[in-house]
Amino acid sequence: MALYSSFDDTLLSSTLTRRGSKDLDVRLRIAIVLSDGFSMLALGAIVEALSLAGRLSGERFVQSLLFGINGTELRSRSGIQITVGQALSEAEGVSALAKSYDAMILCTGNTLSVDDERAVRLVARIAKRHGKSICVIGAAIRTLAESGHVLRCTEHWNRATALQETVSTVSVSDTIFCRDGLVVTSPGETAALDLTLALIRERLGHSLAGEVAAQLLAGTVRTGLSQQPRFAANRFRGIPRTLSAAIDKIEASIEYPLPLSKVASSLNISPRQLERLFAKYIGTSPQRYTRQTQLKHAMKLLEQSSMPIVEVALACGFRGTSTFNKSFKRAFGVTPIKFRRFGANPADEKPDHRAGNEVERAVSS
Repeated sequence: MALYSSFDDTLLSSTLTRRGSKDLDVRLRIAIVLSDGFSMLALGAIVEALSLAGRLSGERFVQSLLFGINGTELRSRSGIQITVGQALSEAEGVSALAKSYDAMILCTGNTLSVDDERAVRLVARIAKRHGKSICVIGAAIRTLAESGHVLRCTEHWNRATALQETVSTVSVSDTIFCRDGLVVTSPGETAALDLTLALIRERLGHSLAGEVAAQLLAGTVRTGLSQQPRFAANRFRGIPRTLSAAIDKIEASIEYPLPLSKVASSLNISPRQLERLFAKYIGTSPQRYTRQTQLKHAMKLLEQSSMPIVEVALACGFRGTSTFNKSFKRAFGVTPIKFRRFGANPADEKPDHRAGNEVERAVSS
């Protein structure tokens, strides 16, 4: 379903926000709620687009305010510290906030504390009670998926597979935003700009949204159905289409790796031709690239899920934990168990730094 191909497909709820006499002209009022680890890129896209829409419309049609989910001192993912006016807990109550704003945008980091998760669930419950939309970026998507607040969502492609593996009741798409009832999910980053432009377009019209996009040099404004640019052609600029298609096939079949001959035949080339393409443009063989992809995917699952090690191994195309453990330690210097507990450099482990590409070493022996 297109999320804003027409005004029948809306991101904002139809529930009207009560205005005071001073706010009668305000047509879009957004509360932006941040947690530690938020993306400065996503926040900047949201704030700049809303601020510019306000200036272009005469400073009276758009209002936005920043809140901290559990405090006023927040640090972004890149380490930049900001101070917001109020913490969500210090506001007039989440219910009052839901009544005052047309929508809340939860711009969260890649992980949330227990208190932050509790606050996210509270916001979702109260927004639903008042019939208000919430737009969600970051780890709050997983929190809402696990608690049953969404049945379909999108998530950054780097985290989407782990979410789908661990929350089987949720359908995870690879689009730049997705609506499920009153909850709109977005992978964030530059997609946050497309989401904000959609909100502006819906409440203030196509003309103003287009002018904001032009001022921000957004050459192409994507719809919610637009896919995230995760595919090989986007990551390996200038490679032949045949090689791009081969990489996409390999990355789409991590759990059940395709034989080299099958990948090649599906592209109407020989295995030897495919090997030459990988060597020339990627600098490795198809087999090594496949193993690199499996190990990097395993790292994501260990970081982003609580799946047992044996399930991680199977989900990444390994037949058992023995080969998986050896390959993972050769690649990253630690066992999967210790990586999950301590990250890549626990104090009692000594990772191998003799070469720059650990994954390459792991698959070449």
